[in-house]
Amino acid sequence: MEKVKKIWGFIGNKYVLVALIFAAVLLVIDENNVFQQAKTYRELTDIEDEIEMQRQHIEEQRDVLKHLSNDSVLLEKIAREEYMMKRINEDIYVIQEK
Repeated sequence: MEKVKKIWGFIGNKYVLVALIFAAVLLVIDENNVFQQAKTYRELTDIEDEIEMQRQHIEEQRDVLKHLSNDSVLLEKIAREEYMMKRINEDIYVIQEK
């Protein structure tokens, strides 16, 4: 019983009580509470990961562009396969498997 009175006397102190209320407001009730900060941090890390992935994709595309600008055979192959382009006097037959 003595410990309960001692703890209640400490919590009952007006400065401690105000500090606890202030901490509760900042940690739980405030617009920028701990939970919102954690959510924002997770979103930030997800966005940073996405940025890094996009940078890698850009580098890969730059390498492809570099190869295409230097290799006309590869450029013609991609133009034929991906975009169904052909030469002027050429017929293309597309065979599809069932």
